[in-house]
Amino acid sequence: MHLIDLAALTKNEVVMLSGEPRGVAAREKFLKDGLPHDCYLKILAPEDLITITPSFVQGFFSARMDAVGIERFEAHLDLSNLPDHLKDDIRDGLNKLKYRRGRFESEV
Repeated sequence: MHLIDLAALTKNEVVMLSGEPRGVAAREKFLKDGLPHDCYLKILAPEDLITITPSFVQGFFSARMDAVGIERFEAHLDLSNLPDHLKDDIRDGLNKLKYRRGRFESEV
């Protein structure tokens, strides 16, 4: 299992993670290219984190979701230690990403 502690990003200085570029930077920090595709990702967050925007989630997870597939990615994502509002934020971002992928795939 690979732990992703979002406190390393917030550093007790911010209460919101937002923006696709910041999500991409987080991906580069936490999700190295050599990380096996069957590796479970356990997400942790500081208590004072209020929200994670869909754009951050998309920047953070899009490349891995594309590499391993949507179903496999979701099956290996552990959000059990997050409060409900952050689980909802991540699920919302992933749903928007899936919609975007499906929409673009149908246009090709």
